[in-house]
Amino acid sequence: MRKLYLFILPLLVIFYSCKTPENAQPVEEKPVEPANIEQARPVAEYLDSLGVATHIGFARLPYNQNFDEIIKPRLQELGIKHIRTDLSGQKFYFQHMKELGAMGIKANVVTRPQTGMTLDALMKNLKTLGDMAISVEGPNEQDGSQNTGKGKPIYQGKFYPEGLELFQNKLYETINSDSETQDIKVVAPSFFTKNITEAYSMLGKLKCDLNNIHSYPAGRGMTTRGLDTMGGALNNALEFCGEDKPIIATETGYHNAIYVRGKNHNDEKSAGTGVSEAAAGKYINRLFLNYFNRNIERTYIYELIDKNPDPSLSETKNHWGLLRNDGSRKPSFIALRNAIAILSEDNTTSTEPINNKLGFNLSGNTANVRHTLLQKQDGRFYLALWQEVDSYDRVRLQDIAVEPVNLQLFIDEDVREVNFYDPLQQRNAIKQVTGENSLEVAVSDRPIFLEIVIDN
Repeated sequence: MRKLYLFILPLLVIFYSCKTPENAQPVEEKPVEPANIEQARPVAEYLDSLGVATHIGFARLPYNQNFDEIIKPRLQELGIKHIRTDLSGQKFYFQHMKELGAMGIKANVVTRPQTGMTLDALMKNLKTLGDMAISVEGPNEQDGSQNTGKGKPIYQGKFYPEGLELFQNKLYETINSDSETQDIKVVAPSFFTKNITEAYSMLGKLKCDLNNIHSYPAGRGMTTRGLDTMGGALNNALEFCGEDKPIIATETGYHNAIYVRGKNHNDEKSAGTGVSEAAAGKYINRLFLNYFNRNIERTYIYELIDKNPDPSLSETKNHWGLLRNDGSRKPSFIALRNAIAILSEDNTTSTEPINNKLGFNLSGNTANVRHTLLQKQDGRFYLALWQEVDSYDRVRLQDIAVEPVNLQLFIDEDVREVNFYDPLQQRNAIKQVTGENSLEVAVSDRPIFLEIVIDN
């Protein structure tokens, strides 16, 4: 019998055994609020949605210069199984990709027709990668001035937007007409979020299997901001391949160049977009969980490592990494690494059918609280909880001390144990509660994961 009813029954016995005074008002019995029954999504599905952007083919960056001592071991340590990278024809590129592929890593490769790579060369390079390449992406942000302003045609002598449309459709047809590549998904080209409505008005439908969005939160604690700006960027991005096609975010993330200031230093709306490393460590798992909640099939965080050393924190392009340029781990790397380890299915052996629904309620000040419910194959639930608030003041350039909110969690099941995990701190449980289905939970601005083990 569930603990809820075991708790109520003695109270009813006591109530009816007591003599009620004649002038007393009858006690109004308040019905117990039923638990919300929620469908959990598989942990494996969530882990498969995690990706990180890299530049494996860039010879002068750490991705090549420090591949053996930093890139390869850090990717293995991180545990992520998807990377986004360029499609290159260089010898070192194929060697590095082969080594990553042997680790079980899959790649979304980006095409760059303006570098002079023909479709024939593209197909040859793609086939060399073999089954490591699971998707090929159209050209990157050709609506940006750094691309269109160079005066280079995209395809068949045509510039943006005509050249992009011609190339994307020809890419799709070529990939799908070859038996060696026809299982590779073709991703829509990417655009600047602020231009995506204009881009669609010029291009219309394109041939592609996966929609694409670049959706940066611009330093805000509302990690889905990039999905909803300009009247709904996510909805606009779905137009290119069609709303019936999945969508992936091939770039999103936070940079740490906090001394790159906005137009108005004293106005939150136009302040700089950089955040501290500490704040990025709190945002990283929030971002991935929120994107997963919004049914984005895969999200690639930008990017694995800072491109160049810049102690002054004044060059935006050099501070997007989960790692510093010397390979040392930022809080965001640690938080993501630990979350992946906590959710890993490596120690799960059961393949029996499981009940993937959980009844639970959260009470208290839940106005800014978000959650994601996951489940492993062996039946363990993982409830992620966090406050979706700012953790960094971009005007004052300082971290915000966010007070946790104390919530009451009621689980409508016989609970064996609940283990509390805080990935930003460590990968082992920080607390355990046994035999209780009603417990207090302190929810802060970084996600915690509650591992809920139910008695069958």
